[in-house]
Amino acid sequence: AGVREAVTQDLDVQYGGTVTFMLRIAPLGSDANTACATSYQGIVLVQYSTDHGAAWTTIAQYDAALYRQKRFKSITLKIPIQAQTMSTRFRWAQVCTLLKNYCMSTSLRQMGVTGEF
Repeated sequence: AGVREAVTQDLDVQYGGTVTFMLRIAPLGSDANTACATSYQGIVLVQYSTDHGAAWTTIAQYDAALYRQKRFKSITLKIPIQAQTMSTRFRWAQVCTLLKNYCMSTSLRQMGVTGEF
């Protein structure tokens, strides 16, 4: 098993806000590298931490089998009340059980966190 992740710095979102990003999980058979066929397994998690990354709470989960697509999907999530602190960290984590010659091809772009004032 493995985890690939993108993590923000601690952010002041005490008044709420949104987490936005574009997500694409490659369709089966779209891999250029035939030594690594796209797997059915794996998930992408959007999480937050209010203790500098010691523990993570999941806001949303995107299953590879359900979110495979050729184009990017725009996603906007409201920051949960429990995450509204002066020091909240966010991460996008790709969790995948790697089997022999199988991988999960995930792309993220335009990732952002917007706080309200």
